[in-house]
Formats: sequence, structure tokens, C-alpha cells
Amino acid sequence: LGGARGGAPTAAGGALQLGKQVDHVAISGQDFVRVALGNGSSGIPAEVALIDGGNRRSDAQAAPGNIARSEIPSGTWLPLGGAGGPLLGLVPVASSALYRLELTGTGSGSTDLSVTLPRGGGTFIRGTAQNVTLAAGSRARLVMDLRDPGSLLLESDLEGDGTYESSRFLATEVLEATGPELTSAAVVGAERVGGASPLGCHVAVLFDRI
Repeated sequence: LGGARGGAPTAAGGALQLGKQVDHVAISGQDFVRVALGNGSSGIPAEVALIDGGNRRSDAQAAPGNIARSEIPSGTWLPLGGAGGPLLGLVPVASSALYRLELTGTGSGSTDLSVTLPRGGGTFIRGTAQNVTLAAGSRARLVMDLRDPGSLLLESDLEGDGTYESSRFLATEVLEATGPELTSAAVVGAERVGGASPLGCHVAVLFDRI
């Protein structure tokens, strides 16, 4: 599915913009966790994984010929644009109170990232970080605690020695559902819907959600 959407990040303005589009619809449903990483159509110089509070792990990538580890219930990663490209991660049913995003550098470069998680009361919070610096062997981690969703602290260990020498809070915004939006409408006749009036009295409408 991710491969089939290879042109989607560029068309939508990048993985983070695509993540916003997912949020726009998904916040009308049940609690979910969403992750997006990428810098335009550029690759991500890191191995990426999501770990839940039960230490179950879902890897975004796998070595050639292997299957990526996928242990988080309902969790999935979508590679956008092929191997090493932007990523969209989604846990449509957030069954854990704690999630941790981990990046292990495979080369020099940077990436942008955004996450969305439930805030309570039917609202969600989205956090964004731009230009996350990575290097071969470096590590970065972001803890997402659904009990304290506003504290999104990204920690970086550029030396890869286990000491996280720098950190920064993600810029956050609160999201609230706006309800269904009309995407298209068309007058239909009997040639499309059995029993429809030939006088243009029936209309088919499509909304982006129920």
C-alpha cells in the first residue's frame, strides 16, 4: 500500500502534510497514534521503530529478504516513496498508555517529524519538530505518554554513546474534530440508480467521513 502511494508525499506536500490530512479525518474516530517522518521526498538516514508500554516493537524497515518486526496491536508503517523514503506510522487503536519513537542513525542528514496522540475529551494533540539532526550511530527518542500528551520531549544522542546530550520540546497544537465535509455531489438518474427520477430529482453526495 505504501509503495502504491509512492507519489503521495510529494503531491500532498510531504509526509508531514500527509499526516495532517490523515489527522483531519481520523480525529473524528477513536483514539489513535500517528507518526510521520520525512524531509520532502528525501530519504531518512535512520532506522525507525515504535515501541509501546509493553515493550512490543514495530520496525519501519527490515534488512533485504527479511520481514520487519511488527508486534504492536493494530500498528503499521507505510513507506512513502520506496526504501529509505518518508514514513507514515499509524496505531489506529491506541491500546497502550505509552509509546516511544526511536531513530538510529545510518548516515548524516536530517529529517522532520510529527506525531499525533489523544489528549482526552475527544481532542488530540499534534507535535512537530523540524530538522532533527542524525549521524551514523546516533540515536534520538521521543516518549509519547498518553497520560501527559503535552510533554513531547525529543532527546538526541549524536555520539551514540548512550548519553542524550541535547533535548527539545516539540511545537504542539490541539486538534478538534470539525465533522464531515462534502467532497463531491452529482445529479443522478435511472441510468445510475435504479428507480431514480429522469427529471433530475435525485442527488448523490460524498462526504469524507460519517
